[in-house]
Formats: sequence, C-alpha cells, structure tokens
Amino acid sequence: MSEFDQEDKIYHEGTDELVCPYCGNQFQDCFELPECCDDVECGECGKHFTYETYVTRTFTSKKADCLNGSPHEWREPRVYDKYTVKYCRACGKREETKI
Repeated sequence: MSEFDQEDKIYHEGTDELVCPYCGNQFQDCFELPECCDDVECGECGKHFTYETYVTRTFTSKKADCLNGSPHEWREPRVYDKYTVKYCRACGKREETKI
C-alpha cells in the first residue's frame, strides 16, 4: 500500500483534535499550537506535516425589552459589606448602590 493510499484512510480533515495524516496519531494539547500553518513533527511516527485551523462563530440572541423603553428586569440584589449590586436579566446592566 502506498503512502497516498494510507493517508486517504486516516480521518484527518475537520477533526476536533490535530491528527497526523501519516499515522493517525491524535495530538492532545492542540490549544497550545499556533492558529495556522505551522510545521509539526508527529511524536509517534516522526514525520513532519502542516495544519490549518478553522474557527466557527455562533450567536445567541435574546430579547431585551428594557433597551426599547420597557423597565429593567432586575434580579435579586446581592448584598456586600458597603454596597448592593443588581443585574438586569434581559440586558445585563449592573447597578451598584452604596449602603
């Protein structure tokens, strides 16, 4: 079997961990690697290869009627030594009051 044939059988594209395209070794601490295109040596087979990193952004939106004229939806205030703090459930606004 040629090296090309073996590479096609190793799942190394779009993976959660960096995978050596030669032997299939999974790198455990990928977050320590630079974001793009660096030269990596596989600790298992000793071959060098490069990689690319893709980042996916997701969004979560929620209504914040208080930003559109309605009153804030305050959470129960937290009491500290010299002040209280309350947060709006909808928009996250913080209000601090001295005691």
